[in-house]
Amino acid sequence: MDIVVVFVGWAFLFYLNNRTLKRAEIQKLKDSSITFLEQLIKESKKAFKENQGKETPDEMASIELEELISRLVPQFELRANGLQVLSSFDGFNPVDIARELRDVDSEKILKEQGRLQNYHNQIDEIIDSMESSYFNKFYNRSLTDSLFLVGPRMYGLFVAATSLYMLFCVIREMYW
Repeated sequence: MDIVVVFVGWAFLFYLNNRTLKRAEIQKLKDSSITFLEQLIKESKKAFKENQGKETPDEMASIELEELISRLVPQFELRANGLQVLSSFDGFNPVDIARELRDVDSEKILKEQGRLQNYHNQIDEIIDSMESSYFNKFYNRSLTDSLFLVGPRMYGLFVAATSLYMLFCVIREMYW
């Protein structure tokens, strides 16, 4: 009976440690993804201010904005894909989000304040979605939801512990 308590204790500690490490990794990926999105907002505002008041945006500024988007969006997509694999956030598809962020006309964004604001609103919605998905995944769950999500994952561990306990009982009966 003592061995069962030890196995259950170790299983519980393993679960807590694994969950803590996974949560920390998800937090790190989420924060770095958001950092890239915030950098995209900041740099696009800077490019807009440099071209404000011009009839046609400077071609170099348009190219620089496209380069900025093509540099930051794949980095966001890479981290967001890792985030999706680790956390399986509901309603979060990094490929679709990255496609939406790439499909912009940088010349029109640099020319019209409204288009730039719409682009920034779109990025803000993505950030809010990531934050709320993270909160719902880790902090907005009842005890029964947690138990039902953990149960299937722990099934293999309980089968292994039961098998080892039965093996221990057989060996104890044979030699003691």
